[in-house]
Amino acid sequence: MKKVLFILLVLILVLSICACKKNGSDQSIDSDTEAAPVETAESTDTTGDPKETGSFYQSDDECYEIDTPYCKLYFPVEWQDITKIETEQTEKSCIVSFSAMLDDSTFPLYAIVFGESETGYPIVELATENGTVSVFCEDRTTGVSDSLTEESKDIYFSMSEDVNVIISNLIYTSGAELSV
Repeated sequence: MKKVLFILLVLILVLSICACKKNGSDQSIDSDTEAAPVETAESTDTTGDPKETGSFYQSDDECYEIDTPYCKLYFPVEWQDITKIETEQTEKSCIVSFSAMLDDSTFPLYAIVFGESETGYPIVELATENGTVSVFCEDRTTGVSDSLTEESKDIYFSMSEDVNVIISNLIYTSGAELSV
């Protein structure tokens, strides 16, 4: 059931972004640059701005940066102290894994994968200096332990939904092309 919900959330996000792009808000970057700078709502024309179209975009003052070899990812500041982020470089992929640290335990959330993924959902094609790289999202939620407090369970589910913040910011700040 959780995987179905996760798939539906990602699908809704991707479809809403597709609708934005069809309405003329398509942004692109030069192939010389890895990522465009984050633009806040104050410095951005709001025509097609994800904030105005109901997506999960958050400005840089609401998120913190996570450096990857391909671009910066943005995740809500409210979770910074309880998020464990690990980056693994393989021959074919760069995997950025997110876990929640709650009640003295660590619970996997998801991974953003640049390159190849056998289990991930395709999200975008990201322009790089050497062409493009596929970006996937892998659901790593395994359920919540009964030992967690109700408040910690709520936090875990909120953090799992915030994968949409990462994806939306990735698309908005980098001009990535949707894979769908």
